[in-house]
Amino acid sequence: MRRKLIISAAIAGLFLVVAALGEDMVVFMLGAFALLLHFAGVLLALVMRRWADLRLHVARCGIWLVTLIALGAIWGLHQSATRTRGEAVIAACEGYRAKHGRYPETLEALVPDFLAAIPPASDRLLRKSEFRYRERDGAFTLGHAGFAINYQEYDSRSRRWQLRD
Repeated sequence: MRRKLIISAAIAGLFLVVAALGEDMVVFMLGAFALLLHFAGVLLALVMRRWADLRLHVARCGIWLVTLIALGAIWGLHQSATRTRGEAVIAACEGYRAKHGRYPETLEALVPDFLAAIPPASDRLLRKSEFRYRERDGAFTLGHAGFAINYQEYDSRSRRWQLRD
């Protein structure tokens, strides 16, 4: 039993490393699948009254539950870093508008007077992405792909970040 738990913990640790490098959504889904699989093992062990198997699957459920919580924290850190970079770009756009009376047509117009360089939305090792900027009708939007399936966008009119499909 100990060897099986060590293997599960090692795999969970590998998932955390891969998530920190940038593939948080993939490993979150795989971790959720592992948790469900071992929860099914708990139910099966209960029904079949296999107490040793029950202890093993409960312990594995604990490993995967802790792993999923840690993966959520890693995702939150990634999103927070992206939001901080986005806020710097937004402040630069507002500074450009204060100086020129309009928002820039492209983010490149912010360099070097308002930003030293355009920051990436994500600079993780395995997942790099850029902000998407669009100026139109005296306003702008700044967006980036978030947690794999959503798109987060800042709108200068509402001055809020929103999730888009």
